Amino acid sequence: MPITEPFDGYVSASYLLYCNPAAGAVSDTPTADAPVADASVAGAAGVCRQVIVRSGLNVRAEPTVYSTRVGALPTGTTVTTAGAEVNDWLPISEPIDGYVAARFLGDC
Repeated sequence: MPITEPFDGYVSASYLLYCNPAAGAVSDTPTADAPVADASVAGAAGVCRQVIVRSGLNVRAEPTVYSTRVGALPTGTTVTTAGAEVNDWLPISEPIDGYVAARFLGDC
């Protein structure tokens, strides 16, 4: 999930909680005025992302490190998403079908 405060970057959505700054409350469930991720990007297919990890990125057949490796992508390679991120795994359709660890991708 992209963040802009306290600086630009990315964090896994599993580490985030919803908050209500006006009330000073934090919870695992959204409140009426809590910010929510842009669903058009967070769960969209066809979004361009780019490999940002220096060592390159493995592409797996299933969303787990124990799955068969079907390929690898060098740093700077652009990929096309094929659906929503689940547990830090993102399905991709280009340049190869498979799953990649979303934390190693940045915006194009």
